[in-house]
Formats: sequence, C-alpha cells, structure tokens
Amino acid sequence: MSVLVLPGHIDVNHPVDRWSPPEPPAGHSLTAGALDRWLEHAEPSDCVAYHRGFLPLDRGSGNCLGEEAGQELERVASAAMSMSEAGQAHLIQRRHGAGDYSYLIVARSRPALFTRSRKAREYAS
Repeated sequence: MSVLVLPGHIDVNHPVDRWSPPEPPAGHSLTAGALDRWLEHAEPSDCVAYHRGFLPLDRGSGNCLGEEAGQELERVASAAMSMSEAGQAHLIQRRHGAGDYSYLIVARSRPALFTRSRKAREYAS
C-alpha cells in the first residue's frame, strides 16, 4: 500500500496540486455504506474525502468523536484500506496543519471486463 502525503502549500504549476476535491469540515466522515456506493459508481480518478481530522486518534473506541462515530470511522477506514489493497483505489492524505488531515480515496481504473460506462449505469438505474 502506498499513501501520498501532500504538503500544506499548493504549487499551481504541479498537476496534482491543481486537482483539489472538496474538503469536508473537520471531524466529518462518510459512512462505510456511502463509501462502497461511491466506489461502485466512481469513474477512474474520481476522488472523495472520506474523513477530515487525525485518523489514528479519531477512529475506534475511546476517541474524541464519540463511541458510535468512532466505530463508524473504523469501518470506513478499514473499507478504504481494503479497497486500496484490492487495487481498486489509491489513498491520499492532505495535511492542513498539526493533527488536521484530509483523507482522500481516488478510484483506479477497472479491468475492461468489469467496467460499465456511466451511461450504461444511468440506464440501469
């Protein structure tokens, strides 16, 4: 697994820095179900921020977010890691300041056998 930590400053001449997904507010995270649905419909290079905060302290029990939110964040982080390990996505961290990171997941391209066009998915739904 590879994780890219982006610096706090932006270099507009660098192609990665021009690409900037919307940032969630601090302490916000997606649910594991929402992350699964996102990846199912994501096109290659689509990106979503699944958490903003400091993941090692925010996930699991005994965290500052509360028991229920911490457990859901544990499920989301585990799902994101599984997606990365399965080759379905890349995981990226963007540092905003001390203990303040955005955790991003970027969809990878799928084998042609499993890929459906966006039009085909829209037609099916």
